[in-house]
Amino acid sequence: MASDDIDNVCSINSLEHLQKLEENENLETELRKGALKRQKEVEALQRTIKKLKGEKRELQERLDNNQYRILHRFIQNEPGGRKSVIHRKLNSEQTAQLEGSLKKARQMKAEEMLLSYRLTGATIKPISNSEIRICWDTFHRDEFFESFYAKVKMTDLTKLESHSIPFFIPLQRLIDQYLSKDMESFVQAVGNYLNAYISRRQQAIDLQKVYQDNMIGEVHTASAFDFMQIFLKVFGDDVILDMSLTYENLLNMRPTKVVLKISGDVDDSTNLHDQLVELKNDLKTLSLADAVDKFLN
Repeated sequence: MASDDIDNVCSINSLEHLQKLEENENLETELRKGALKRQKEVEALQRTIKKLKGEKRELQERLDNNQYRILHRFIQNEPGGRKSVIHRKLNSEQTAQLEGSLKKARQMKAEEMLLSYRLTGATIKPISNSEIRICWDTFHRDEFFESFYAKVKMTDLTKLESHSIPFFIPLQRLIDQYLSKDMESFVQAVGNYLNAYISRRQQAIDLQKVYQDNMIGEVHTASAFDFMQIFLKVFGDDVILDMSLTYENLLNMRPTKVVLKISGDVDDSTNLHDQLVELKNDLKTLSLADAVDKFLN
């Protein structure tokens, strides 16, 4: 073989060897990168596991020291689903645990009640260890109007000591039904009656303001605004509309019974019957002022 051919073969072999070395080096680099990446992932997982173990220990400690779990140790079940306190002698540590748990449980219950009352438009404020003051704020069309109050004595028998709630609200029935058993339901029920009353009252006031030029006299109402009689001049001064509105339930904000009467010189060309039917339906779905506005305009 000629020397030139030998040199060419050596050059080709050297090039192939260099390429293989480069490929091996690249492969080793990729392997090192992969190993480093997996190492970082393993370290991240180890940190996560450590954090979760810490959170588990913290949660377990909180569960072990939970006031309800501690209280459960001192309570026993009786026939009929009742519970009673286990009478036994306690050491100083158990006494401290029990007293602390009772205090925390009362505090959490008070916070829960306060939050639920605020969500329903009412607030509660302790007056003493055995008395609370409830305040109901009433609204109509997102506008605040009036507050009502009650003082409740919370002993073995929960009772209402004083209040500013209107006499026509069925308060005694709500007391008998809810007060000693479910304070939240009592507050909600009273609030529903108060807001319905304010809604009926303000609708009558709004109608009187908006259509004072059409009104004949004032709106005739019952104390609870569960009955109203309204006289309006319509289609001129010679036609009088007599509206009698009855609310069968004090929780109603719209009349459940509507009686309409027209007197005076009515134009026969007007489609009055259909208009009155529409007004009757509107009074049961719209506010008084909105229903009358739709009828007149």
